[in-house]
Amino acid sequence: YWATLRDCIDATGCAPTVEALDAYVRPAVGFVDTIRQVKGQLVYVPRHINTTQCDEPEMIKFFMAAEELLARDFGYVSERKDA
Repeated sequence: YWATLRDCIDATGCAPTVEALDAYVRPAVGFVDTIRQVKGQLVYVPRHINTTQCDEPEMIKFFMAAEELLARDFGYVSERKDA
């Protein structure tokens, strides 16, 4: 995932850092936790990306959604087979 973000930035110049692109990607693909404030407003906070909080099928689904987003929003298609 992180290597794909770096490759996307290198190819497109779409973000200043992988952290910035990651902060865009996770909410954009719905990989968030929802917090409800006292007045009922919902706030979406990016979830952590690690194997202790997601199982493999969820990680695969997230990564596929991230790849689709990078292609749609930035025109970047990964050529990595090990990504």
